[in-house]
This record gives sequence, structure tokens and C-alpha cells, in this order.
Amino acid sequence: MVEMRDSVLPRFREVAQYWRTVLRSGVIGVLTGLMPGVGEDAGAWMSYAAAKAVSKERDQFGKGSIDGLMAAETGDMSSIPGHIIPALALGIPGSAPSAVLMAAMIIHGIQPGPMLMIEHPQFIYDVVAMTSLAGMAFLANGSTPSRGAYSENVAKIVEYLISNVRSNGLITGPTTVFASVGSP
Repeated sequence: MVEMRDSVLPRFREVAQYWRTVLRSGVIGVLTGLMPGVGEDAGAWMSYAAAKAVSKERDQFGKGSIDGLMAAETGDMSSIPGHIIPALALGIPGSAPSAVLMAAMIIHGIQPGPMLMIEHPQFIYDVVAMTSLAGMAFLANGSTPSRGAYSENVAKIVEYLISNVRSNGLITGPTTVFASVGSP
């Protein structure tokens, strides 16, 4: 077991020690993502179970094992691009977000399916670029401090926004419905 430090980012040594787990979980996640309707959670659970089955430190699973954490997170995050593959290649959505992506494509005149690469070859590269940028955004968001004044201020802002949206919805929602029903 690697000695951990109290940090948001792991050391390179911690990640390099579990490279087999990351690679295995990445493949499991993508393969899980290829199956329509399975979802990201299945990739995480299957990756976790596979890591636990081959780990020498099985007793540490469920108690904060780095191996289990890396397996679950890698399986979860790698299933998302796996959902996009059948949506683009076959026109079959792998998950709800990929169905929304397909709907947006159709609205903009791009028909997902086998002819996509012939009719709109640049679009595939755009999707790959956007997926890569999303991965970098996940890294940047996950790298922000999770303790102290920063997280307290973010929590206050989120609470303020949610309460305003909720109260505005309660006021404007019935008024809008009444106005549209009651007006000639």
C-alpha cells in the first residue's frame, strides 16, 4: 500500500503503481459504454469488482483502497465516450446524454449512423476534440481545492442560486400558466 498524502492530486508514483488497474478499468468502461442503456454506474461497479478480484489487497477494498477508487472512477469516466460510439456509428444512443447529442445532431441536419463519416467527416473530429476538452475540464474542476474558504463560498453561491430558481419558479410558473389559460 502506498503512503498517501493529504492532497487533491495524486502523486505520479501512486498512479503509476496501479497502471494495470487503470488500463483494465478503462477497457471495461468503454466496453460497458458500448452496450446501449447500461449506464456509467455499471462501468464503475464492474471495474471495481474486477480490481477487487485480482488485487492482492482485497481486505482494503471498502476502506479507502486506492486501487478500488482508481478502478471505479476510471470505469465510470471511460464509459462516457463508449456511449458516444454506437450513437455516432450506428445511430443507436448508448445513454440519455448520447440520445440528447443525437437529437441535437438531427436538429442541425446531421444524421447519425453509418454514413456520418462520409457525409460529415469533420464532425467526428469535432466530437473527439470536445470529448478531450471535457476530460480536461473534469481534471481542472477536480483539481480545485475541496476544503476551506473556496468550497464554503461555492456552496453558498449554489445554495443562493437554487433558492432563487426555486422561488422564481413558484411565483412565475403558476402565473404563466394562468395567464396563458385565462387570456383570450
